Amino acid sequence: MSQTVKSFWLSFMLIAAGFVVILFAICFSIAIPNLDISIKLIAIVSGVFLEFIGGTALLLYNKNIQYFSLFFDALNRNEEVEKAVELCKKLSRVENGRYVEYTQATRHIISHLASRGKSSNEIISNLTERHKEADKNDRKTSAER
Repeated sequence: MSQTVKSFWLSFMLIAAGFVVILFAICFSIAIPNLDISIKLIAIVSGVFLEFIGGTALLLYNKNIQYFSLFFDALNRNEEVEKAVELCKKLSRVENGRYVEYTQATRHIISHLASRGKSSNEIISNLTERHKEADKNDRKTSAER
């Protein structure tokens, strides 16, 4: 079992135990009316204390899940970027001592990553326009030579 699952079950058990303790305290108070009031209060306070600890553990479990989700998303984004850069390196060729396609592909990746909040149609049209511009520039520099 993972730590987060154990944390959830611990909080659930503490909340259930607190409820049971409070329930028994109320039942004993009704069943035995001449029982000392301090014993009744100790039992009820113990149940409330268990409920509080269980609720706190549940809150911590929720925060752990949120942070785990953020970490996993960031890890996926990093993995995507690493794979894209590696593919760019595989596709590159050297011209005049520099990587031509690698530079263009890197520009496309950067523009894509910078525009993550946009819709996919905007990104595709943006990348297509930039790719066309880069091709025109390459043709001009090739023709000039």
